[in-house]
Amino acid sequence: MDFDHDWNLSIDDIQSSPIYFFDEDDGGFSLGARTNSFNVNLYSYNSTGIQQGFPLQFPGTHAWVKSLGRQPNGRYILATAGDNNGVWLTNFGTDGTMIGEVQVGDYATDAYYKPVPVTIDDSGTATVAWTMAQNGNLDIFLSRVSNEGIQIDSTLRVNEYAWGSNQYDPCLSSTIGNTIVAWTDQRDGSINTNIYAQIYNPS
Repeated sequence: MDFDHDWNLSIDDIQSSPIYFFDEDDGGFSLGARTNSFNVNLYSYNSTGIQQGFPLQFPGTHAWVKSLGRQPNGRYILATAGDNNGVWLTNFGTDGTMIGEVQVGDYATDAYYKPVPVTIDDSGTATVAWTMAQNGNLDIFLSRVSNEGIQIDSTLRVNEYAWGSNQYDPCLSSTIGNTIVAWTDQRDGSINTNIYAQIYNPS
């Protein structure tokens, strides 16, 4: 496999690996990353890797674990989570102005929420997944929020319950009507780590 370009984007004040990447229709791309001030900056580049204008900044209000998605209408959804802050989805306008937010994961003293991937389907529905400790085990949970920022259904535990085992590190992909959730699974023992997946269809 050959790559056409190897760009040094020279982004300063970055504290994490990229949390968002989006190909643009003009051949350019957008790149989001968490900054040292716990915000998320979204940088735009043309097809030659030259930054275009100033980055959009999305304030981080709840925790440092974040992921970012974009709705078909151009708005952005920022998912944040922390051990003592729950899981939140915050809606931002095309210019980075905060529109509203909703909490989808409840506070839990022994919670472990990292990471919190978010995916958005063609209808604008956002789906977020996270890991949470219950009864001494780590399990995968999922919730959906409508294009209007309303939680659509109750929080769902995705994996089968298995006492004394851990399931963690979810990743997501969505189309209209279906969400695929994959995660790391230790139900066969900590030395036998496997990858499991579920297709979630709310209908």
